[in-house]
Amino acid sequence: MTMQEFSKRRLSLAVATSLLMSAGAVQAADADRVVADGSNEVASPGPIDTTGERSAGLEALNSGTIVASRTAITTAGGLAHGLFANGAGSEISLDGGSIVTTGVAAEGVRAQNGGKVLIDGTSIHTLGTSAQGAGAFDGGILDVRTSTIINNGTVTHGLQASTSGSATAMETSVTMTGFRSSAIYTETGGSLVGEGLDLRTEGDAGSGIFMNGGTESVTVSNSRIHTLGAEATAINNTAGVGRFESTNALTEGNLSHGAAIRGQVTLRSSSIVTLGPRALGVGVYDGGAGDLIDTSVETFGSAAHGISATTGGNVNALRVDVTTHGFGAAALLANGTGSSISQDGGTLRSKGGMYNTASPDRLATVTAQDDATITLDNVRIENLNTNTVSGPEGAIPDVRLGMGILADGANVSVSNSSIQAEDGVTALEGSRVALADTAIEALGGRGLLVGDSSTATVQGGSILVRQSAVTPNTPNAHATGVWATGGTVNLTDTTIEVQQRGAIGLLAFSAGSQIDMTGGSVLMTADNAYGAMAGYGDWVPGLLEGTINLTGTQVELRGKESIGLLAHHAGDIHAVDTTVLASGADSYAAYVDNGKLDLDASSLVAAGESGVGLMANAGSQVDAHGSEILSSTGTAIMVDGDATIDLVMSNAWSGAGSLLANDVSEDGTGLGTTRFNAARSELTGDIVFSDGYTGVVDLSDGSSLHGAAQNVDDLRLADSRWDMTGDSLVGMLSASNSTIAFNHDDGAFKTLTVTGDYVADNAVLQMNTVLGDDASLTDKLHVLGNTAGQSGILVNNVGGQGAETFDGIQLVQVDGESAGVFNLMGRAVGGSYEYFLHQGGLTDPTDGDWYLRSELPVEPPVDPVDPPVDPVDPVDPVDPPVDPVDPVDPVDPPVDRDPDRSGRSGGSR
Repeated sequence: MTMQEFSKRRLSLAVATSLLMSAGAVQAADADRVVADGSNEVASPGPIDTTGERSAGLEALNSGTIVASRTAITTAGGLAHGLFANGAGSEISLDGGSIVTTGVAAEGVRAQNGGKVLIDGTSIHTLGTSAQGAGAFDGGILDVRTSTIINNGTVTHGLQASTSGSATAMETSVTMTGFRSSAIYTETGGSLVGEGLDLRTEGDAGSGIFMNGGTESVTVSNSRIHTLGAEATAINNTAGVGRFESTNALTEGNLSHGAAIRGQVTLRSSSIVTLGPRALGVGVYDGGAGDLIDTSVETFGSAAHGISATTGGNVNALRVDVTTHGFGAAALLANGTGSSISQDGGTLRSKGGMYNTASPDRLATVTAQDDATITLDNVRIENLNTNTVSGPEGAIPDVRLGMGILADGANVSVSNSSIQAEDGVTALEGSRVALADTAIEALGGRGLLVGDSSTATVQGGSILVRQSAVTPNTPNAHATGVWATGGTVNLTDTTIEVQQRGAIGLLAFSAGSQIDMTGGSVLMTADNAYGAMAGYGDWVPGLLEGTINLTGTQVELRGKESIGLLAHHAGDIHAVDTTVLASGADSYAAYVDNGKLDLDASSLVAAGESGVGLMANAGSQVDAHGSEILSSTGTAIMVDGDATIDLVMSNAWSGAGSLLANDVSEDGTGLGTTRFNAARSELTGDIVFSDGYTGVVDLSDGSSLHGAAQNVDDLRLADSRWDMTGDSLVGMLSASNSTIAFNHDDGAFKTLTVTGDYVADNAVLQMNTVLGDDASLTDKLHVLGNTAGQSGILVNNVGGQGAETFDGIQLVQVDGESAGVFNLMGRAVGGSYEYFLHQGGLTDPTDGDWYLRSELPVEPPVDPVDPPVDPVDPVDPVDPPVDPVDPVDPVDPPVDRDPDRSGRSGGSR
């Protein structure tokens, strides 16, 4: 080197030193260093050792360039650099070789102010506190390929891009062993692109990738991230944009994150696994946005949620699978106003136990809390938690426990999905849940529970409640298809099936509880089941009321001792165009116990042995319009206590002949008053009340009753017809513009006994009689009280040939005051005898009874016929002549009978 060249070199070094000092960087002179100050240098492959503070093994400035290969660089000073390219046009390339720094805040590689560094196949090892492996700053450019970075210091970074610096890393491994250290670190506009990276942090609070504020961006693909320490994070994004594809992240420490997002991060075709307790798979916070596509998340620790969005964080997931194994770990958790998770496709599973609805820490596989929102489409949700529980016959292992979805003061929308858990979906604390075309499978628990002023809308789909593993043969009311307790549920075209014994299809209880179901079906397959129950007072004191509205719904019960509709303790059920079929023995199609049941164009059918169509207890009100109540082998309508039943344009029928009866206690008695009103209705079967029971039956407006009546306290007919099929006993009987027909299909004659008064207004009695003598068989009306009003009697002769009578055939017996008038309608003819209706007998004309008495018809006189007047030849008289005969007095002609057929011969009492 000439003196002139040496002088130029000294001048360049002085300028560089001045520049570094002006930037706050002062370096010591080390003989081994290579400096390219506006020049192009080639470094020898030999070792370079520096010990000075702020010194650099290879340094390029003022557009200088350095090319090095297999160079081994060691720096010992604080703030020293292995490679340092400073300024636009300045560039260093190192192929192979190694860099070791031991000083505090030292850096293996630094590209600054537009300078550029390229390393390939190089190993970097930093040992000092706050030391950096390689970094790009202030527009610097860093390119790292197939290299290795190891940092043993604390609060350090492996690769860094800051203040608009950019870094590229390919097929490179970075290992950080110290506390609060990051394999990759970006801030304030820095950017990094990595592929084939292997990032590892071993210290607590470490980060695989740390994006710390600003507008930086990180793009990483085909890489691995592994953190071992507590409170560590594989992807720690506080701001900026991160894009990760085909990248796998694993964290082992507690309180860690697979990804913590406050900026914007996209994970595509990637996987996240966390092992520690409270180690979240993906957590999105403070308005951050996480996009997960074709990615899997799995956590193993307790309270380690799979994907969590809180404090306004938002997650969009597409075809994502999430599995949690620890206790209290939700697959999805959204908490707080503005927080949301939206997922399309994929599977969500939780396998660890969780707190149930009674706990303030309650969780489900999918949990939305405190005004957060979760939207799911085409997702499979499974709560696979199992535990050993005590059963009636000892411990039972592997019992599925927990909820599929919990909305706790939040919003959840699910479509085209499936849910399997002990309890399918639970909505509490004013939540809003929408389910569309979704299949819920509850394992011995509740398909859908809605409480605390929450609302749920279910469109299509199905709810299946399977038999409980704990109580398969024991009634279990916890097993319910849809349960509203202070909430509102609206179901449309939904299919519900419950297989547990003693379970409930639809249950609404407590004030504000309502279930509206349009279309769809409810199927109960086990014994002791309830299709729909409104009110729950007997079992849980104070939980009264509840409303269920059914429109176009099919309710079917196949087990014995079951109930289709139960309006219970102030419960209210409205059924429109609905069919209830109870095919099990000893079952009820509907049961009203101090509640209210409205039927409109609906059917209650009890098809099982001894089944009852409708049971109404004390305090009950039943209104049926255009409906039918049927029992194949039992009683159509059974009552017990003070109840009111109103039928309009409805049918009630019993195949066993029992239309209406009261429930009888063990001693054969019953108490209460039932008011049964039917308008424009058809009733078939007997009405039978026990002694001491008060039954008031009112048929009006074209109604008909085909059956007998026993112990009916008051029977009222208005514009109606009673086809009486057997002997009947009523207290009071009134008939206005109505017909009482004594049915003779069985060939037996009937007696209608009225223990009170009989009041008629244009009534008609159709009675069957063998028209013969006084002892003839006949139907009979026996009034123990008084009669009033006008009745007509139509007599049907049953094979009578006619005979002479004295008092006559008694049709009406009146024990009290006989003020009523009975008229014979039409003729009553038996053989040669015609019968006429008379009040009073000949034996006692004042007895007030009504008789048919017979009379033979009288032959009318015949007019004489004039003889022919043909002329005859005279005949000679014969001797002797005949003496004339004395004339005979003439006989009076017969007198015509009065044509009136309803004589009142005799007085009244």
